[in-house]
Amino acid sequence: MKQALFFFFLAIIFLSSCGENYILEEHFDVPNQTWTYQDSMMISVPVTDTKQRYNLYLDVTHTTEYSYQNLYVQINTKFPSGKRVEDKVSLELADDTGKWYGNCNSESCTLRIVLQANVYFKEAGEHQISIEQYMRKDALEGVQALSFRLAEAEES
Repeated sequence: MKQALFFFFLAIIFLSSCGENYILEEHFDVPNQTWTYQDSMMISVPVTDTKQRYNLYLDVTHTTEYSYQNLYVQINTKFPSGKRVEDKVSLELADDTGKWYGNCNSESCTLRIVLQANVYFKEAGEHQISIEQYMRKDALEGVQALSFRLAEAEES
């Protein structure tokens, strides 16, 4: 289990260190560094090529005083056909000892997380994605910003 987790994080580091050209970048500053249920990040993804594969990333910036080692989010996707998909995801921000993942300084940390790698969109048109915090606490303190990035995946 630990070996699989090690390779997972190694893959994240490798993918995030590559100099990818992002075809879409959206940034969301969390008001007052307190993410509430009514605050959500909205992303519009125009898709014309349904055969192109993509990598989807989420950068999470939080304070070093953030109280949890993870962050639950709900990701809602609305497809051009009107179909909706809802996913609940735990974003791991620290290891079991409380050591933060990502790039940290004395006040904050930023971690790039691979939401999906080497995926394609089955429908052409406008895809609407919303990312909402899904913790048990409405006013979640310590989350500063989110950045969504979309890159074309390398041909394999």
